[in-house]
Amino acid sequence: MPAAGRGEVLGDGITPLGEAVLGAIPGGGIKAQKGTCVSVALVTGVAALLVSLQRHRGRSLDPLAVRDALLATARPCTPTRPTAAPSGA
Repeated sequence: MPAAGRGEVLGDGITPLGEAVLGAIPGGGIKAQKGTCVSVALVTGVAALLVSLQRHRGRSLDPLAVRDALLATARPCTPTRPTAAPSGA
């Protein structure tokens, strides 16, 4: 997994899309945005949804289960083959 801004491979983790992410802009409309600030918000939002699902199902909050779900559903990313958007996206 590349470290943000350095290109070093650091091991297991989540590397969300950080370029061409559509987001709201002040005054209305959308704009393609990039950077770790955008990608961190995506992973944080997914983690929050998973915690919400745990609560909705009456389960105890389990941050390790959230981490495991994120890692289990992530696609592999290597320095020679960066992740790509699924076809049709």
